[in-house]
Amino acid sequence: MSGPVRAVLALGCAASAVGCSLLGLRSQLQETNEIVYYTGTVTRSAPGRGPILVVLYSIDSGREIIFYDIVPREGRYHLIGQPGGHAILAFEDTNRDFSYQPGEPVAHLQARPVNVRHKKAPSADASIVIPAQGGVAPDFAIDLSPTSDEASVQRRAGRVGAVTTLADPRFDKGNVENGIYRPMYFLRDAGPGLFLLEPYDPNRIPVIFVHGMDGSPRDWAAVIDGVDRSRYQPWVYYWPTGMPLQLSAWHLDQALEELRSRLRFARCVLIAHSMGGLVSRGALNFRLNDGRPLIVERFITISTPWKGHAAAGLGVKTAPIVVPAWRDMAPGSDYLNSLFAVPFPAELEYSMLFSHHGRSMMTPGKDDGTVSVDSMLAYEAEDAARFIYGLSEDHVSILSSPKTLEKLNLLLADRPVVEPTGP
Repeated sequence: MSGPVRAVLALGCAASAVGCSLLGLRSQLQETNEIVYYTGTVTRSAPGRGPILVVLYSIDSGREIIFYDIVPREGRYHLIGQPGGHAILAFEDTNRDFSYQPGEPVAHLQARPVNVRHKKAPSADASIVIPAQGGVAPDFAIDLSPTSDEASVQRRAGRVGAVTTLADPRFDKGNVENGIYRPMYFLRDAGPGLFLLEPYDPNRIPVIFVHGMDGSPRDWAAVIDGVDRSRYQPWVYYWPTGMPLQLSAWHLDQALEELRSRLRFARCVLIAHSMGGLVSRGALNFRLNDGRPLIVERFITISTPWKGHAAAGLGVKTAPIVVPAWRDMAPGSDYLNSLFAVPFPAELEYSMLFSHHGRSMMTPGKDDGTVSVDSMLAYEAEDAARFIYGLSEDHVSILSSPKTLEKLNLLLADRPVVEPTGP
């Protein structure tokens, strides 16, 4: 294996993982390419009384529920599943119990769903209009509550809103590596999810922590220990870092929407490290593009490579098999170019911390041992930020630095004090 390719494989990894093998990745990617993705719009013919639940189900005799999405008022829905015969319906959950009850307004997609992964744009036939009342009732029970017996719903409930600890085996290093090189194993054995680290408390504000490449929620241990727990409650988002960033951004947005609908919290804070900042910004863009209420009141990124990473671009050009996330991380990628196409609204407070102590052979100019300072300080990110602070830490140590915790607690205070920016 050539030196440049070996360096690419080590992108964002700990030194012990430099020899990560790509064996089996090709077949894994072939499996992920078979996943179908449906999207369309759902509207109401009259003002509604509850959220709209859009359900993807199989058309065989079992009518298995494959996936569902929650649309707060009206707008775009997103559904995924394995290849097969599928149908889509939507109903207004008027009593907010996440189950279909006779009499609740319901509508069915009249055309066969189109897998838009292989289309440039969603089919116009993918629109659904919820009637003011009535509609053709489904011929099977729909219970999307966390206690449902439906296997797919139970799996989702175990990954969205489940209470766990940082010692959860799902966060073990083997699963983290699967998330890069064996994504189907990750989806089967661990799965992406938005987890609570203690029972939900409506009197405290959720803070969602999003890890970076080759990371897990355990990366946040020091920060979580030092956050004001009388005011905030920590949640962690876990995701396969080798998968396309757009897919993880969409899943984070979906998980946030589901917990907002179930727990009815009005606001939250989003804190992301490294590539997790790119995923988090993408998730915010989903919400902004759909015109949904922005429940994230503060967004903080730490050492995020807004311009991507040169090693990712090299990997795309030279590696025998390309990890999908590398394509998104390559400088000038479509994903990176899309992140700032949607401006932040005035009510969203964005701040950024960056690290500048280190030396990497794969980054030009000053860097933190992994990411260039130039990438972290992209003009678009700087222009959107209210607070910018540089720390003399490397890409990893910034998450355990007392100075980082000091700055985060300052930003999470009711009236943060703006300090001079720069190193």
